[in-house]
Amino acid sequence: MDSSLLSNSSKALCIGARVGQEVEALRRVGVSDSIGIDLVPCPPLVIHGDFHKQPFEDETFDFEFSNVFDHALYPEKFVREIERTLKPAGVCVLHVAITTRSDKYSANDLLGVDALVKLFKRSDLVRVKKVDGFGLDTENEIVHENYYVSAIRYNVRVFGN
Repeated sequence: MDSSLLSNSSKALCIGARVGQEVEALRRVGVSDSIGIDLVPCPPLVIHGDFHKQPFEDETFDFEFSNVFDHALYPEKFVREIERTLKPAGVCVLHVAITTRSDKYSANDLLGVDALVKLFKRSDLVRVKKVDGFGLDTENEIVHENYYVSAIRYNVRVFGN
């Protein structure tokens, strides 16, 4: 990930953070203003929150990360909440499996990156990068940069592979 997408002064949210490993990782690299949400809180790193209705004000975060998109019962609401709570020019990174339900906990099928990109109405695609996190060759890191322009959908721009 580009260092320009995240800085030590960023306010960061990890969505579906379970026990807070991602939050702890962000704090260890210097992003001290990081918190996670999950249906089951795990203080002090993770507070109670539903990713379909985040418990935060509009434009709260500079950076949001999630690897639980496939657990969203309502993918449109999941994305709408990210766009609502990101600050203008904020960044969202999603780590997703492009496949049919990859495990018994998956709530939706994501068969391609294009379907996910179309859910983001106020954002530009910055990069899609194929990663092989579990040796399955089915995962993608998807990075969006948010722009607060409610009436205009920006053209999707892809940088790199």
